[in-house]
Amino acid sequence: MTNSFCGFLSNGLFISDKIDGNLSFSPCCLYGEYSKKIHYDKWNNVNDWSSYCNNCYIKEKNNKLSHRQQNNKYFKNNDEGITYLELDYSNACNAACGMCNSISSSKIARILKLEGNNNVNVPSVKRKTFFDTITDLDLSKLKILKFKGGEPFYSNFHKDMIKKIKVPHESVLMYQTNGSIYPDQEWWDLVKDFKEVYFSFSIDGINEKFNYIRSDLKFDIVESNIIKILLNSNIKVTGSIEATINPLNAYYYDEIFDFYLKLKKINKSMSFNWHQCWNDWGLENTPPQLRELVNKKYKNINLCKVINELEFDKSKFISFIHSLQKHEKRFNFDANKTFPEVYPLIMEEYEKLITF
Repeated sequence: MTNSFCGFLSNGLFISDKIDGNLSFSPCCLYGEYSKKIHYDKWNNVNDWSSYCNNCYIKEKNNKLSHRQQNNKYFKNNDEGITYLELDYSNACNAACGMCNSISSSKIARILKLEGNNNVNVPSVKRKTFFDTITDLDLSKLKILKFKGGEPFYSNFHKDMIKKIKVPHESVLMYQTNGSIYPDQEWWDLVKDFKEVYFSFSIDGINEKFNYIRSDLKFDIVESNIIKILLNSNIKVTGSIEATINPLNAYYYDEIFDFYLKLKKINKSMSFNWHQCWNDWGLENTPPQLRELVNKKYKNINLCKVINELEFDKSKFISFIHSLQKHEKRFNFDANKTFPEVYPLIMEEYEKLITF
Protein backbone atom coordinates (compact mmCIF):
# COMPACT_ATOMS: atom_id res chain seq x y z
CA MET A 1 0.00 0.00 0.00
CA THR A 2 1.07 3.56 -0.65
CA ASN A 3 2.46 5.52 2.30
CA SER A 4 -0.28 8.03 3.18
CA PHE A 5 2.21 10.68 4.32
CA CYS A 6 4.49 10.57 1.28
CA GLY A 7 4.24 8.18 -1.66
CA PHE A 8 8.00 8.29 -2.20
CA LEU A 9 8.51 6.36 1.04
CA SER A 10 6.66 3.32 -0.27
CA ASN A 11 6.90 3.57 -4.06
CA GLY A 12 9.72 5.96 -4.95
CA LEU A 13 13.36 5.20 -5.65
CA PHE A 14 16.29 7.56 -6.21
CA ILE A 15 19.57 6.06 -7.43
CA SER A 16 22.75 8.13 -7.51
CA ASP A 17 26.45 7.60 -8.17
CA LYS A 18 27.43 10.94 -6.64
CA ILE A 19 27.31 10.31 -2.90
CA ASP A 20 30.57 8.52 -2.04
CA GLY A 21 31.75 6.81 -5.20
CA ASN A 22 29.27 3.95 -4.96
CA LEU A 23 25.64 3.51 -5.93
CA SER A 24 23.39 4.99 -3.27
CA PHE A 25 19.65 4.62 -2.76
CA SER A 26 16.93 6.66 -1.10
CA PRO A 27 13.16 7.07 -1.59
CA CYS A 28 13.64 10.48 -3.27
CA CYS A 29 16.39 12.91 -4.23
CA LEU A 30 15.79 15.12 -1.17
CA TYR A 31 15.63 12.44 1.51
CA GLY A 32 18.29 13.13 4.12
CA GLU A 33 19.81 9.67 4.27
CA TYR A 34 21.32 7.40 1.61
CA SER A 35 22.00 3.68 1.86
CA LYS A 36 23.81 1.00 -0.12
CA LYS A 37 20.64 -1.07 -0.41
CA ILE A 38 16.97 -0.44 -1.05
CA HIS A 39 15.22 -0.24 2.35
CA TYR A 40 11.45 0.07 1.90
CA ASP A 41 10.98 -1.76 5.19
CA LYS A 42 12.64 1.21 6.90
CA TRP A 43 11.44 4.07 4.66
CA ASN A 44 7.80 3.02 4.71
CA ASN A 45 7.74 3.23 8.52
CA VAL A 46 8.16 7.00 8.30
CA ASN A 47 4.66 8.45 8.57
CA ASP A 48 5.30 11.98 9.82
CA TRP A 49 7.96 14.69 9.61
CA SER A 50 11.44 13.45 10.41
CA SER A 51 14.93 14.91 10.09
CA TYR A 52 15.26 13.06 6.77
CA CYS A 53 12.33 15.05 5.36
CA ASN A 54 13.60 18.45 6.47
CA ASN A 55 13.80 19.91 2.94
CA CYS A 56 10.07 19.44 2.31
CA TYR A 57 9.22 20.48 5.87
CA ILE A 58 10.98 23.84 5.48
CA LYS A 59 9.31 24.53 2.13
CA GLU A 60 5.83 23.75 3.42
CA LYS A 61 6.50 25.79 6.56
CA ASN A 62 7.27 28.74 4.27
CA ASN A 63 4.14 28.13 2.17
CA LYS A 64 6.16 26.84 -0.76
CA LEU A 65 5.21 23.79 -2.78
CA SER A 66 7.40 20.92 -1.60
CA HIS A 67 8.71 17.92 -3.52
CA ARG A 68 6.26 15.78 -1.55
CA GLN A 69 3.26 17.96 -2.45
CA GLN A 70 4.27 18.30 -6.09
CA ASN A 71 4.47 14.56 -6.63
CA ASN A 72 1.94 12.94 -4.28
CA LYS A 73 -0.55 13.20 -7.15
CA TYR A 74 1.44 10.50 -8.96
CA PHE A 75 0.93 7.96 -6.16
CA LYS A 76 -2.35 6.06 -5.71
CA ASN A 77 -3.52 4.21 -2.59
CA ASN A 78 -3.22 0.78 -4.16
CA ASP A 79 0.22 1.26 -5.76
CA GLU A 80 2.62 -1.64 -5.42
CA GLY A 81 6.32 -1.72 -6.27
CA ILE A 82 8.39 1.08 -7.79
CA THR A 83 6.17 3.65 -9.48
CA TYR A 84 8.58 6.64 -9.41
CA LEU A 85 12.21 6.07 -10.44
CA GLU A 86 14.72 8.94 -10.44
CA LEU A 87 18.18 8.42 -11.88
CA ASP A 88 21.16 10.62 -11.07
CA TYR A 89 23.91 9.06 -13.13
CA SER A 90 27.19 10.59 -14.38
CA ASN A 91 28.47 14.15 -14.34
CA ALA A 92 28.34 14.50 -18.14
CA CYS A 93 27.50 18.17 -18.68
CA ASN A 94 28.17 20.98 -21.16
CA ALA A 95 28.05 23.78 -18.57
CA ALA A 96 30.27 25.04 -15.77
CA CYS A 97 27.75 26.76 -13.52
CA GLY A 98 29.16 28.97 -10.80
CA MET A 99 27.36 27.13 -8.00
CA CYS A 100 28.18 23.64 -9.30
CA ASN A 101 31.12 21.25 -8.84
CA SER A 102 33.03 18.43 -10.52
CA ILE A 103 30.78 15.70 -9.14
CA SER A 104 27.91 17.08 -11.23
CA SER A 105 29.75 18.69 -14.15
CA SER A 106 32.34 17.02 -16.39
CA LYS A 107 33.24 20.47 -17.72
CA ILE A 108 34.16 21.72 -14.25
CA ALA A 109 36.15 18.51 -13.71
CA ARG A 110 38.14 19.22 -16.88
CA ILE A 111 38.75 22.82 -15.85
CA LEU A 112 40.04 21.77 -12.44
CA LYS A 113 42.43 19.25 -14.00
CA LEU A 114 43.73 21.88 -16.43
CA GLU A 115 44.33 24.15 -13.44
CA GLY A 116 46.55 21.46 -11.94
CA ASN A 117 44.15 19.94 -9.43
CA ASN A 118 45.14 16.28 -9.09
CA ASN A 119 42.32 15.31 -6.72
CA VAL A 120 39.19 16.12 -8.72
CA ASN A 121 36.08 14.49 -7.28
CA VAL A 122 34.05 12.76 -10.02
CA PRO A 123 31.52 9.87 -10.12
CA SER A 124 33.26 6.53 -10.54
CA VAL A 125 30.48 3.94 -10.88
CA LYS A 126 30.78 2.04 -14.16
CA ARG A 127 27.95 2.34 -16.66
CA LYS A 128 27.47 -1.45 -16.71
CA THR A 129 27.09 -1.53 -12.91
CA PHE A 130 24.38 1.11 -13.08
CA PHE A 131 22.59 -0.64 -15.93
CA ASP A 132 22.75 -4.02 -14.21
CA THR A 133 21.18 -2.48 -11.10
CA ILE A 134 18.29 -1.09 -13.15
CA THR A 135 17.84 -4.39 -14.99
CA ASP A 136 17.40 -6.20 -11.66
CA LEU A 137 14.50 -3.92 -10.66
CA ASP A 138 10.86 -4.71 -11.30
CA LEU A 139 9.70 -1.72 -13.37
CA SER A 140 6.40 -3.23 -14.48
CA LYS A 141 4.43 -0.75 -12.32
CA LEU A 142 6.52 2.29 -13.25
CA LYS A 143 4.61 5.53 -13.81
CA ILE A 144 7.43 8.08 -13.64
CA LEU A 145 10.99 7.92 -14.97
CA LYS A 146 13.04 11.02 -14.16
CA PHE A 147 16.55 11.94 -15.27
CA LYS A 148 18.88 14.29 -13.43
CA GLY A 149 22.45 15.12 -14.37
CA GLY A 150 24.90 16.53 -15.29
CA GLU A 151 22.86 17.42 -18.30
CA PRO A 152 20.81 14.37 -19.38
CA PHE A 153 20.75 15.38 -23.07
CA TYR A 154 24.55 15.56 -23.16
CA SER A 155 24.86 11.76 -23.38
CA ASN A 156 22.81 8.82 -24.68
CA PHE A 157 22.31 7.24 -21.25
CA HIS A 158 18.70 8.43 -21.02
CA LYS A 159 17.84 6.93 -24.41
CA ASP A 160 19.12 3.52 -23.35
CA MET A 161 17.01 3.71 -20.20
CA ILE A 162 13.89 4.77 -22.11
CA LYS A 163 14.14 1.62 -24.20
CA LYS A 164 13.72 -0.44 -21.01
CA ILE A 165 10.19 0.87 -20.42
CA LYS A 166 7.78 -1.76 -21.69
CA VAL A 167 4.50 0.19 -21.31
CA PRO A 168 5.39 3.79 -22.30
CA HIS A 169 1.75 4.82 -22.78
CA GLU A 170 1.28 4.44 -19.00
CA SER A 171 4.48 6.28 -18.07
CA VAL A 172 5.60 9.90 -17.74
CA LEU A 173 9.17 10.93 -18.58
CA MET A 174 10.76 13.76 -16.60
CA TYR A 175 13.95 15.67 -17.34
CA GLN A 176 15.92 18.10 -15.23
CA THR A 177 17.71 20.06 -17.96
CA ASN A 178 19.49 23.33 -18.63
CA GLY A 179 17.67 23.57 -21.97
CA SER A 180 20.81 24.13 -24.02
CA ILE A 181 20.52 20.95 -26.11
CA TYR A 182 17.51 20.42 -28.34
CA PRO A 183 16.57 16.69 -28.41
CA ASP A 184 17.50 14.86 -31.62
CA GLN A 185 15.05 13.02 -33.86
CA GLU A 186 15.92 9.62 -32.40
CA TRP A 187 14.73 10.87 -29.01
CA TRP A 188 11.48 12.27 -30.40
CA ASP A 189 10.80 8.90 -32.01
CA LEU A 190 11.52 7.08 -28.75
CA VAL A 191 9.16 9.20 -26.65
CA LYS A 192 6.22 9.54 -29.02
CA ASP A 193 4.22 6.82 -27.21
CA PHE A 194 4.78 8.08 -23.67
CA LYS A 195 1.86 9.44 -21.73
CA GLU A 196 3.64 12.74 -21.09
CA VAL A 197 7.11 14.32 -21.11
CA TYR A 198 7.82 16.80 -18.34
CA PHE A 199 10.74 19.25 -18.55
CA SER A 200 12.18 21.01 -15.50
CA PHE A 201 14.14 23.87 -17.08
CA SER A 202 16.88 25.32 -14.88
CA ILE A 203 16.70 29.09 -15.38
CA ASP A 204 18.55 31.29 -12.87
CA GLY A 205 18.63 34.54 -14.80
CA ILE A 206 17.77 36.22 -18.08
CA ASN A 207 20.16 37.14 -20.90
CA GLU A 208 23.66 38.01 -19.62
CA LYS A 209 22.79 37.09 -16.04
CA PHE A 210 21.96 33.56 -17.19
CA ASN A 211 25.15 33.41 -19.27
CA TYR A 212 27.20 34.47 -16.24
CA ILE A 213 25.71 31.99 -13.78
CA ARG A 214 25.52 29.08 -16.23
CA SER A 215 28.80 29.71 -17.99
CA ASP A 216 29.37 28.25 -21.47
CA LEU A 217 25.61 28.37 -22.14
CA LYS A 218 23.80 31.10 -24.07
CA PHE A 219 20.38 32.32 -23.04
CA ASP A 220 19.12 33.04 -26.56
CA ILE A 221 19.79 29.42 -27.57
CA VAL A 222 18.18 28.08 -24.40
CA GLU A 223 15.11 30.27 -24.85
CA SER A 224 14.72 29.16 -28.47
CA ASN A 225 15.04 25.48 -27.50
CA ILE A 226 12.46 25.78 -24.71
CA ILE A 227 9.92 27.47 -26.95
CA LYS A 228 10.38 24.85 -29.70
CA ILE A 229 9.94 22.05 -27.16
CA LEU A 230 6.81 23.61 -25.66
CA LEU A 231 5.28 24.13 -29.09
CA ASN A 232 5.90 20.55 -30.25
CA SER A 233 2.57 18.91 -31.03
CA ASN A 234 3.76 15.31 -31.51
CA ILE A 235 3.84 14.54 -27.79
CA LYS A 236 2.22 15.92 -24.65
CA VAL A 237 4.77 18.33 -23.18
CA THR A 238 4.45 19.82 -19.70
CA GLY A 239 7.05 21.58 -17.63
CA SER A 240 8.33 24.08 -15.13
CA ILE A 241 10.90 26.77 -14.62
CA GLU A 242 13.19 25.86 -11.71
CA ALA A 243 15.15 28.87 -10.44
CA THR A 244 18.08 28.40 -8.07
CA ILE A 245 18.33 31.65 -6.11
CA ASN A 246 21.69 32.89 -4.83
CA PRO A 247 23.04 36.29 -3.64
CA LEU A 248 23.67 37.44 -7.23
CA ASN A 249 20.22 36.81 -8.68
CA ALA A 250 17.83 37.25 -5.72
CA TYR A 251 17.24 40.92 -6.61
CA TYR A 252 16.40 39.93 -10.20
CA TYR A 253 13.83 37.30 -9.22
CA ASP A 254 11.12 39.25 -11.08
CA GLU A 255 12.96 38.90 -14.41
CA ILE A 256 12.99 35.11 -14.10
CA PHE A 257 9.32 35.08 -13.12
CA ASP A 258 8.40 37.28 -16.10
CA PHE A 259 10.17 34.80 -18.38
CA TYR A 260 8.06 32.03 -16.84
CA LEU A 261 4.89 34.04 -17.55
CA LYS A 262 5.98 34.41 -21.16
CA LEU A 263 6.36 30.64 -21.48
CA LYS A 264 3.04 30.00 -19.73
CA LYS A 265 1.31 31.87 -22.55
CA ILE A 266 2.84 29.34 -24.93
CA ASN A 267 2.08 26.27 -22.79
CA LYS A 268 -0.47 26.61 -19.98
CA SER A 269 0.95 23.61 -18.14
CA MET A 270 4.07 25.52 -17.12
CA SER A 271 4.69 26.08 -13.41
CA PHE A 272 7.32 28.02 -11.47
CA ASN A 273 9.46 26.91 -8.53
CA TRP A 274 12.43 28.53 -6.87
CA HIS A 275 15.03 26.88 -4.67
CA GLN A 276 17.69 28.40 -2.48
CA CYS A 277 21.28 27.78 -3.47
CA TRP A 278 23.62 26.18 -0.92
CA ASN A 279 27.34 25.96 -0.18
CA ASP A 280 29.60 28.75 -1.53
CA TRP A 281 26.79 30.41 -3.48
CA GLY A 282 24.26 29.78 -0.72
CA LEU A 283 21.45 32.28 -0.28
CA GLU A 284 22.54 32.73 3.34
CA ASN A 285 25.60 34.54 1.96
CA THR A 286 23.44 37.50 0.96
CA PRO A 287 24.96 40.44 2.90
CA PRO A 288 22.77 42.68 5.13
CA GLN A 289 22.55 45.68 2.77
CA LEU A 290 21.58 43.46 -0.14
CA ARG A 291 18.93 41.78 2.00
CA GLU A 292 17.46 45.22 2.67
CA LEU A 293 17.42 45.97 -1.06
CA VAL A 294 15.63 42.70 -1.85
CA ASN A 295 13.12 43.32 0.97
CA LYS A 296 12.42 46.81 -0.29
CA LYS A 297 11.77 45.56 -3.82
CA TYR A 298 9.64 42.50 -3.01
CA LYS A 299 8.33 43.20 0.49
CA ASN A 300 6.47 40.16 1.86
CA ILE A 301 6.98 37.39 -0.69
CA ASN A 302 8.37 34.06 0.52
CA LEU A 303 11.78 34.83 -0.94
CA CYS A 304 12.18 37.71 1.53
CA LYS A 305 10.99 35.59 4.42
CA VAL A 306 13.53 32.87 3.66
CA ILE A 307 16.43 35.31 3.20
CA ASN A 308 15.57 37.09 6.45
CA GLU A 309 15.56 33.83 8.41
CA LEU A 310 18.98 32.70 7.12
CA GLU A 311 21.92 33.52 9.36
CA PHE A 312 24.66 35.50 7.67
CA ASP A 313 28.01 33.77 8.23
CA LYS A 314 31.06 35.93 7.57
CA SER A 315 33.45 33.06 6.83
CA LYS A 316 30.99 31.45 4.38
CA PHE A 317 30.47 34.84 2.73
CA ILE A 318 34.22 35.19 2.16
CA SER A 319 34.22 31.71 0.57
CA PHE A 320 31.45 32.92 -1.74
CA ILE A 321 33.57 35.91 -2.80
CA HIS A 322 36.55 33.66 -3.51
CA SER A 323 34.31 31.40 -5.60
CA LEU A 324 33.05 34.42 -7.54
CA GLN A 325 36.58 35.62 -8.18
CA LYS A 326 37.62 32.22 -9.47
CA HIS A 327 34.51 32.04 -11.70
CA GLU A 328 35.25 35.48 -13.17
CA LYS A 329 38.87 34.66 -13.85
CA ARG A 330 38.02 31.39 -15.59
CA PHE A 331 35.47 32.88 -17.97
CA ASN A 332 36.50 36.55 -18.17
CA PHE A 333 33.23 37.73 -16.59
CA ASP A 334 32.45 41.08 -14.98
CA ALA A 335 29.84 40.79 -12.22
CA ASN A 336 29.88 44.55 -11.68
CA LYS A 337 28.64 45.01 -15.24
CA THR A 338 26.21 42.08 -15.22
CA PHE A 339 24.69 42.66 -11.77
CA PRO A 340 25.12 46.45 -11.32
CA GLU A 341 22.57 46.93 -8.53
CA VAL A 342 23.89 44.00 -6.52
CA TYR A 343 27.61 43.49 -6.94
CA PRO A 344 28.76 46.81 -5.37
CA LEU A 345 26.86 45.92 -2.18
CA ILE A 346 28.44 42.47 -2.11
CA MET A 347 31.94 43.87 -2.52
CA GLU A 348 31.30 46.66 0.00
CA GLU A 349 30.56 44.00 2.62
CA TYR A 350 33.64 42.03 1.58
CA GLU A 351 35.93 45.07 1.87
CA LYS A 352 34.51 45.78 5.30
CA LEU A 353 35.23 42.22 6.47
CA ILE A 354 38.78 41.96 5.18
CA THR A 355 39.62 45.45 6.49
CA PHE A 356 38.59 44.60 10.03
